[in-house]
Amino acid sequence: MLAFLTRRKETAVPETTTAPVAPKSNVLMRFLTQGGATVELRKEAKRGRLVYPYLCMGCDYEFDNYSSIVDARGEANEHAASCRAMPKPTA
Repeated sequence: MLAFLTRRKETAVPETTTAPVAPKSNVLMRFLTQGGATVELRKEAKRGRLVYPYLCMGCDYEFDNYSSIVDARGEANEHAASCRAMPKPTA
């Protein structure tokens, strides 16, 4: 029998990519940038009111002046669509 036709046992493929670790556990949504980094939309309480900041894990751009999740989601998505930052290397 030919060697390339021989049935082999299934072997697990090692995971080669890992999701970025969120700095806080209050992440509501994640968007992917053009370069493959992640933009995270979070929910936080500041000065007695809720704000929805977003942070780009590639270029470190952060914006947190939104009191509306609809506006924040739109801005985070727009940033992800135009940002070409790649994920930061992990050590």
